[in-house]
Amino acid sequence: MMEEITQATQDITEAAWALLQQTRKELTEGIKSAAIPDLHDQYFQWIAKDFTYTPKGVRCSEMSGQTITKPSPINAYKYFWPKLKGWDTYNHLLGLLQQHCPHRTKPDQDIDGLVQLYLKACYSCKTDALLYEQTKDLLWRMIRDLCAGPMKFALRMELQGITLESTTINLPDQSVLRQTTQVDIETPREIRVADAYGESMHHPMAILEGSFELVPEFNQGKHSNIDLQAIIKRYVVILRLFAVGSVKTMRYSLQSDIVIESNRRGGVISNGHIKFPQITYYLRQVEEAALIRFMEQMSALLPADFCYHDRKTSFLTIAYDRYSDALLEHDIIEKQVASTMMGLEAIFSNENMEVGYKLRQRVAKMAAICGKDPLTVVSILKEAYGIRSTFAHGGLLDQKHKEKISQHYGSPIDFLKEALEILRLSIVVCISCQLDKNKFIRLLDEAMVDEGKAVELKEMLQGYAVVSLVENSQRSSEVV
Repeated sequence: MMEEITQATQDITEAAWALLQQTRKELTEGIKSAAIPDLHDQYFQWIAKDFTYTPKGVRCSEMSGQTITKPSPINAYKYFWPKLKGWDTYNHLLGLLQQHCPHRTKPDQDIDGLVQLYLKACYSCKTDALLYEQTKDLLWRMIRDLCAGPMKFALRMELQGITLESTTINLPDQSVLRQTTQVDIETPREIRVADAYGESMHHPMAILEGSFELVPEFNQGKHSNIDLQAIIKRYVVILRLFAVGSVKTMRYSLQSDIVIESNRRGGVISNGHIKFPQITYYLRQVEEAALIRFMEQMSALLPADFCYHDRKTSFLTIAYDRYSDALLEHDIIEKQVASTMMGLEAIFSNENMEVGYKLRQRVAKMAAICGKDPLTVVSILKEAYGIRSTFAHGGLLDQKHKEKISQHYGSPIDFLKEALEILRLSIVVCISCQLDKNKFIRLLDEAMVDEGKAVELKEMLQGYAVVSLVENSQRSSEVV
């Protein structure tokens, strides 16, 4: 927090302690005299019967809901709000903040934030000893905040599109990816949160939890909210690129331990209307090492434009957007295949003549170095390009064509997965190599007719650890 405790910080701490002690006294008297109404907040809680976790996600024989109540510290704060500014302890602390912390432009709001959290602790702590410890922690964090110390954030993401064989996986950045538990499903949510974000029967398939610190330069910038969103989006991008799956956040919570700025404490954000994922990948224990290695390498290589809202558009962001569209918007299979092919065209096409033929040859050349059968790749892309053309001209697949695809691939969705795997592989290769698009295309074309260029291409892909990045590509995903 600080290398040494100055007289100013000691004075502020003692003044804040005196204010909180008066708050506790007034709270006790207010409750005893019924001046503070004994009001409760309402919470919605799911009750899951016969809960099991499967490769396809959470399964329960029956789901029911109930409403429960908890004491509301908000009502106590409303009671204190008009009284605070008349207290000598409040005005003494306010004066010290104005004197010693001129960079804090709204010290009254800083005090309000402290009192709000203290009241919450008063309601939640079962013993005086526990309240005492939490009060000390509050005062320590308040001084840290006033000195622009780093804030700690706790992140919790509820995911769809991925399930796990292991109960818990420790990720490289100290975060944890784990199975959804019955406790996750049955944790009560405030009614206003449940109403605002919609409680549905779709439950998270996995939970990602982590914590991190933001240094003062980070949290004082005008784009701090975007930076926080980028951290969340980075997890989704990496998991979505590790294997073909409709990975997305249902909702996430981001909670900070900041005291003096209540608007930076975070909250719960929903992804809006929740659809059940069309493609889910099941992460087996034997694949966990590959995921950890993938996350380590991709965290260093992933372009920032994949994660920021005010990003610059490039051929790679276009390809990734089309990949995501095909995974998440599953209304029309022809549209999904068309989006997939548009993603590949964004990477491998830079002319208008013989687009389909050149695309197939270039992708097959790259895929062969990464361990895929080039003839199979050509066959998949030829079929996919035909579907794209049909859809682009306003047509849809007839039943006979769907049956033909099913005979070869299992179902139209299974075929889509094959095409998406090729696009996923292509995006990962381009991120890894970080080549200019036109240079990459030229090298692919030259490698088809020049043995020296073919060796150069192979060495480049292997030199940039592409093989290790895509070694998990020979895997299957569940169509739900």
